[in-house]
Amino acid sequence: MWDNLIGRQIRRCNRNLILVNLLILAGLAALAYFHRQYLTDCIHGPYPMTAAQLAQPDPGHTFVHITGDKLVDTGFVLTQHDQNGAVTTKAHFLILRVGGRLLLLRSAGENLKKLSYTGTLTPLTADVASDILAPLERDAPRIAPLILPHMLNQTASFRKSAYLSLLMILPLAWLSVWNLRKGKRRQADFGLSPIAQRLARYGDVDTVAHRIEQDALIGVEKFGSASLTRQWIFSSSLFGFSAMEISSLIWIYEKVTTTKYAFFLSIAKSYTAVLYDRHGCHMEIHGRKKKVEALLLTLRQRVPWALSSYKKQLTIMARKELPELAALVDQRRREMEQAQSQTAAGR
Repeated sequence: MWDNLIGRQIRRCNRNLILVNLLILAGLAALAYFHRQYLTDCIHGPYPMTAAQLAQPDPGHTFVHITGDKLVDTGFVLTQHDQNGAVTTKAHFLILRVGGRLLLLRSAGENLKKLSYTGTLTPLTADVASDILAPLERDAPRIAPLILPHMLNQTASFRKSAYLSLLMILPLAWLSVWNLRKGKRRQADFGLSPIAQRLARYGDVDTVAHRIEQDALIGVEKFGSASLTRQWIFSSSLFGFSAMEISSLIWIYEKVTTTKYAFFLSIAKSYTAVLYDRHGCHMEIHGRKKKVEALLLTLRQRVPWALSSYKKQLTIMARKELPELAALVDQRRREMEQAQSQTAAGR
């Protein structure tokens, strides 16, 4: 039943749907593997840290909980100035003594009585070392060997990035799994494919598919992404395939979309052939101007009674009053055929 053009298109669309969503899931899995340490810390952290662990170049975790026995204010603060000149304190830099070693702490407050902190452990940067630690070491050289090679940042939420990522990744993963299940179902039953369901508007799907196959064997004329046979027009995309019976067309027109790029002072235009038929099918075929205009010219020659100019009222009728629009086109067809008959009789 499906050993024809329509069957091949359904197989192609199902294959693309499955492959693309497998690639998405593989990409998400690779992303999770690349950030596995961060994810592990999010799930199992915060991890308690000792002075010995903090002295290592790589303590093994970044989401940590540290308890010291003394806290000293360095006097350095991070401030932000707004347009009105107001000054906001963003962070205080403190020194926490942990097991005889000194850990630089970036804190949202300056509560010197608090000795336990949870936050993100990061290596000391050159800027922090020169701007904050270097002046302290000049005033008290004996502290230099006691300073640990890390800083605890308590001003930012460690899990915030994970929560934001989950808001994007989980829906995408769910959608990919759903698309995979949908693709598998369509592979098992071609009748579930949107291609087959759209063709059902023209009659029995098996019969319609056979008609399209026979028509395509006679000859196909290409207009960019669109293909024309004697009775059908069809266009394919990565995940889809649309076919319309030419004799059922009731409204065709050219849509020109202009895109302006203000910063580069350039204008781009795209051209689209828009087709509506009496069964409620709608097709848009994008292409170069000459291809789109040649396609519309050919269709107007084959169905001269179809409406061929854009009007907003016709858009409303195509969506909400399709039978009335089809009746209007049928009336145009009868009038044109009657006029041709009278002209032929006059000769």
